[in-house]
Amino acid sequence: MLFKKNSKSHWDKIYATYNIEKLGWYEKESHESLKLIKKSNLKKNILDVGCGKTTLIKALLENGYENIIGIDLSENAILDLKSDLKDYCDKVSLFQCDVLKLNLEGKVDIWHDRAVLHFLNSKKEEELYFTQLKRYLKKNGYFILVTFSKANKNKCTGLKIRTWDEEEVQERLGEGFTLTEAYDYNYTMPSGDSREFRYMMFRRG
Repeated sequence: MLFKKNSKSHWDKIYATYNIEKLGWYEKESHESLKLIKKSNLKKNILDVGCGKTTLIKALLENGYENIIGIDLSENAILDLKSDLKDYCDKVSLFQCDVLKLNLEGKVDIWHDRAVLHFLNSKKEEELYFTQLKRYLKKNGYFILVTFSKANKNKCTGLKIRTWDEEEVQERLGEGFTLTEAYDYNYTMPSGDSREFRYMMFRRG
């Protein structure tokens, strides 16, 4: 039985129960996110929000990126990722955390979110998310957001989701952010199923 709430219990259950390759957002290789991060020309201070058991962080480390922070609601996911990245412990920090309660010592150059924002379904949570983003993203930094596209169903892992496009995100960001990339990407999962994502990148002026 799943917990019908975007919570630590829900995501711990997901990561303990499901084959990671069958999850709708999992990527064996994070080509698109890596491509956008490379376009920023920034090589450190990257926050990966809702990292789960991502392959992106290892790809970044292998490409010379440093000071990477990964957070996720699921402690199970974080423990597994720590095990996978044990050889890079001096260049990455991984911890269980709700992004809405994030408390960092410093700011980041890149805020990367692949499939987190669309699970926040109340106006209060959405407003707090963007408050946190603006609190921790440096000037001249980049906000990379990946959500399920408008073509997708409105649920994932039993939870309701909200799809976003760049106009809606820009409205929440307000002045000071400039859209630099926006496109749809149809990802074919290892299971053979496909899901369409909307990739967006904004630069903070």
